[in-house]
Amino acid sequence: MPLNKVTADSIQDGTVVASDIADGTITLTKLQSGLLPPAIANSAASYANSAFATANTAGGASESYANSAFIRANNSINANTGGTITGNLTVIGNTTTSNVANFLGPIFEAANVVTTGGLTTNVTINVSSSGVILYTGNSGQNSTVNFTGLGGAMAVGNVATYAIMVTNNTAPKYISNVQIDGTDIIPKWSGGMPTTGTSANTDMYTFSIFKTSATPTYNVFAQVSSFF
Repeated sequence: MPLNKVTADSIQDGTVVASDIADGTITLTKLQSGLLPPAIANSAASYANSAFATANTAGGASESYANSAFIRANNSINANTGGTITGNLTVIGNTTTSNVANFLGPIFEAANVVTTGGLTTNVTINVSSSGVILYTGNSGQNSTVNFTGLGGAMAVGNVATYAIMVTNNTAPKYISNVQIDGTDIIPKWSGGMPTTGTSANTDMYTFSIFKTSATPTYNVFAQVSSFF
């Protein structure tokens, strides 16, 4: 039986085909006739060259829009519950977005501020932890830093960068050895490998770790700067 309104109750077999609609078309006039849900009732919408069908569904739970230009002009779409668009989407006209990152202002990144002490003999930094670590206490030992979890988390061609701030008193310590997942790595140091820390100041170490093969193999580029 031809329909002049498509509702959930009117779909029994999971499909909507041209014969279900009186003249086989969906027009702007029909869309503006008040048969739409309130969320898009005031929209100027055009569905052109479209095959509107439900595919692989039970009770019309999923829709497929094929060869369709979905046009919404001078209208906003507000999805409070989220959603997914599968396939191609063409937007004609101006668009406005909100609740997105504003890269014209400051960008905040979580840091791990260690207030319980300084650099220790062995430091483990997991891939899931912050890439910025600040030790506010004075370092007590030269340290081996072990970056763990990178082998499974990183794809070949990825890079991970870490910054470690080390506070020293008049008996300075430094990062003397680097490991990745427990294996010793010799970084390529800018200006040469450090042999001591900076007395009564803060040293900042940065490590850029590139995964170059699935073996895994890494290239590590490191540098240290002193802050007085």
